[in-house]
Parts: sequence; structure tokens; C-alpha cells
Amino acid sequence: MCFSASFRCTHCGRASESDDTGIPEDLRPLFIEQHGRWALQLIDTGPLKVKVLQRVRALLNLGVQEVGDLLKTLPSTLATGTRTEMESLLIGKLTDSGARVIISPVKDKHHTPPPTPRGPWRRLKAELGRADASHLPVKEFASLGLAGFDFLMNIVEQRDGSPRQIKNALWMASTMRAWGIARVLVALPSLCTHEDFEVRNAALRILLVRLLQAPDVPGELAGEYMLHSFDDAIRAALSLGVEENTARLAHEHLARP
Repeated sequence: MCFSASFRCTHCGRASESDDTGIPEDLRPLFIEQHGRWALQLIDTGPLKVKVLQRVRALLNLGVQEVGDLLKTLPSTLATGTRTEMESLLIGKLTDSGARVIISPVKDKHHTPPPTPRGPWRRLKAELGRADASHLPVKEFASLGLAGFDFLMNIVEQRDGSPRQIKNALWMASTMRAWGIARVLVALPSLCTHEDFEVRNAALRILLVRLLQAPDVPGELAGEYMLHSFDDAIRAALSLGVEENTARLAHEHLARP
């Protein structure tokens, strides 16, 4: 989502235009009233703590000591606003550093969030623990649309499940990424350094497939992400260890101009 602004003087005829000006101040309360207030939360810095510190300093315009204090009390809320604003802060600024960052709704007494859709969530979560991914309820999740995608991404972002459930939830969410490609991309870098081998390998492979397809498939990258935005997270995953085929894809990507 982006906004543009234009101005033309009726007296002298001078005109100016600007794109991607951000949400106008007079419209922000309406967005928050309709969709709620969202928080950008730093959960863990990952292995590249110094780089995360530098990014947070630049993002929030803070001093070294202030950022250091912030990182001592993780998880920390870095900013609040509309969901679109929080996603724009993430993309190309924090997630490529390998930090684990999530966007979550803020409990606001003046905002009543929409009710959670009823559905067989407990059963579906249990089925995400299947060892055989070919028998996962893909069609059922797809039929749930945005509610199904949100359910899967909450498991991924909150690490709410076993490593196998997280891996399968990530894989299924990636197949439903049309509901939120930016949200999937935000989650992948920190999972590339996950302590579980299968989760780490799956996250890196999903990320690499998106990157390898990006030049030919419009929409595979979102916002300010570039082809090599995730290189640090990819190298970190390689240092921790992944499957041979995944490593081959990673080196192929890193060698691209």
C-alpha cells in the first residue's frame, strides 16, 4: 500500500507530485480504528548482534547506549502503528540481518479486534505434526483463506509448536503466500538460523526458491527487498549446516551478480 500526493497552484500553474508518501496523518486514526494498532517486536537478535544493533540505531535514530539497553530486555517493542507501516519498517531493514522480528496486534481498549473464525484449529495443528508432508491438509487450509494463512503464520512467528509443526506450517504458509508475501519473507531469515536442522533447511530452501524465481516471477519479492537482501542470513545458515542440495542452491544464488 502506498499513497501519492499532488499539488498545483491555480495562480502560477506550478505543480509538484510525490509518490509513496506514507499514510497521511489524518487517515492514520481511521486505519488504526478499522484494523487495530500493530507493534514491531524484536524477539531475538540472532547470530549477527552487531549488525542488528546498527540497523536498530538507524531505524529508530537512537544512540549506542539506548540501543544496548533495548537489546538487553528482549523481547522489545521497537515501534507501533498500522500494520502496513510496521511491515515497511521491517522489509529490507531488519529481517535480512537474521534477527527474529514479528509484527503483532496491540491490545487496545479502544479497538475491538474481529472475532477469531471458528474452525477445527486444534485438529489442524495436530495434523501439522505429521512426518509425511504429502498427507497434510493443504486443501482444507486453502479453503480457510486468510484465516488459515494467519493461523499458520502465528505458529511460525511465535514458534508455537514442535519443530516439525513449525516446518510444515512454514511450508504450507509459503504455498498460500498470496495472502501476505511480505509476512512470509519477514519470517524466513531468523528461521534460517533455527537450531533445528529440518526447520533451518526448509526455511533456507523456501527462501532460495523465492529468490531464484524472483527475476522471472513478478511479486516473489515485496517492498524494498532486493535479490541479495538475505545474503547474510543465507551464509549464516550455511555455516550451521543444511542439506547438500540446499547448500548447492545457496551457493548458486550467492554467485549471482
